[in-house]
Amino acid sequence: MLKNIRAIIPEAIIQDSPITEADYLCFYDAKTSSYIGMPKTSITEREKLLLESIYTLIENAPVLLNYSASQKLWYEFLVDNGTPPSTSDRRYRLIHFHLDKKENQHNFSEAIQSFFQKDLIIVWINDHTGVVIEEESEDVLVSSDFLSLTEAIISDFSFLVDLYIGRFAYINDWLKDYFHREQHYFHTTKSMMPKEHIFTFEKSFPLVIMATKGEQLGQLLQKEWKEIFQDDMELLSTIKMFLENNSNTSLTAKKLYLHRNSLQYRIDKFIERTSIDIKGFQGAISVYFICLYGESH
Repeated sequence: MLKNIRAIIPEAIIQDSPITEADYLCFYDAKTSSYIGMPKTSITEREKLLLESIYTLIENAPVLLNYSASQKLWYEFLVDNGTPPSTSDRRYRLIHFHLDKKENQHNFSEAIQSFFQKDLIIVWINDHTGVVIEEESEDVLVSSDFLSLTEAIISDFSFLVDLYIGRFAYINDWLKDYFHREQHYFHTTKSMMPKEHIFTFEKSFPLVIMATKGEQLGQLLQKEWKEIFQDDMELLSTIKMFLENNSNTSLTAKKLYLHRNSLQYRIDKFIERTSIDIKGFQGAISVYFICLYGESH
């Protein structure tokens, strides 16, 4: 049948991955696991209806772009209440992205794979936004690395990409909850800081607090308090004291009757577990607001 299609319509493309060009229709053949691309100008409406009776027309951008098994599993987990895509005991983070033009999907995927130099899963939420799934390792990238990535994309491909670097979490409902919260933080601060292209929790959360009101703000603070401190009031008191003493470890240790090294260990473990750098001003003020909320609830 596929050979016959190509004989009738020479412009047809048949391959094992979706055809994403805007001027093509894409059909899926379940029998051969193949995708068939048809130039929109090469077939009539009647021929389109005939093909739809035989193959599946793919019109939804996430379905079209998330064609591999791993992409589908992650998309269903994050967006469609699917089951966790892995039982791994490693942590992952979501790197949210927004392309200024959907025509740059292929170039972005190519740039990401080349920059990270390891296999990554790119999950598309729509035709110009999505998340890169990164497993935690010893050589994870930092904000300056992602700045280099965006500059390289502008230089090599001449398009803009905005990134939100998420926090590490295990594959469970917290990671799914992170996805929705980080999407909110990303879109909120991107609109408030249009000239910025790299966002993190530390940079975004103070602005989110300013832009969010009422019940929604209370819900965000509660979720962050539950995740960051896990109802541990002793930890909250320790971190709050550290921040109130201008991140002075010696002074804080003296007030808490702790050895300086013991306090430093607790702070380092807190930063490692939460992926929030409270030694920097933005991270400190973000967590301090959450401390105030936790202390009063």
